[in-house]
Amino acid sequence: MRCRGLCRFLCSVVPIPNSSVGNQAAVSIYYDREIIAEISKRTNLAEQYIEQIIEQKPITAFPIHIGRSLYPMANSAYEQSHAVMQEQNKIIREMAKQSDCVIVGRCGDDILEDFCPFRIFVYADLEQRITRCMNRLTGDEIYTQEEMKRKVLSVDRNRQKYYEYYAEKSGG
Repeated sequence: MRCRGLCRFLCSVVPIPNSSVGNQAAVSIYYDREIIAEISKRTNLAEQYIEQIIEQKPITAFPIHIGRSLYPMANSAYEQSHAVMQEQNKIIREMAKQSDCVIVGRCGDDILEDFCPFRIFVYADLEQRITRCMNRLTGDEIYTQEEMKRKVLSVDRNRQKYYEYYAEKSGG
């Protein structure tokens, strides 16, 4: 693997999206909304559906159960999930080629591995993350501390599974 130029990409994994760390570190920053909108344009899938695909547990190709044939049947959920991830990878690579940028999550360090990204992991303890999430709630959202704790831990688990599945390595 040969690295081109300076390591100019900051690929970070942050427990809470659009973090102030990411905002301060970027020369050009691309938020989830812009990436999702571009994927939607390229795949003709609704933005809300794309968000669900990205935030949910990865879909495996052929779940095999007792009584199910090994005959390869079309699995549209898998195919759509795969198409979304391929487009996301293309978009991230295109963004990185255009300018300096911060990629928060999305396996950015793995996708941009041949660019020699600068990878950091930003961490906050659970109580601070819960407090931050509680402070960011809008008027129509109501969570108890315990509900928010479960939600934060669930997001952590899903992001870990996402990274392990798509980057094919542990970490993230």
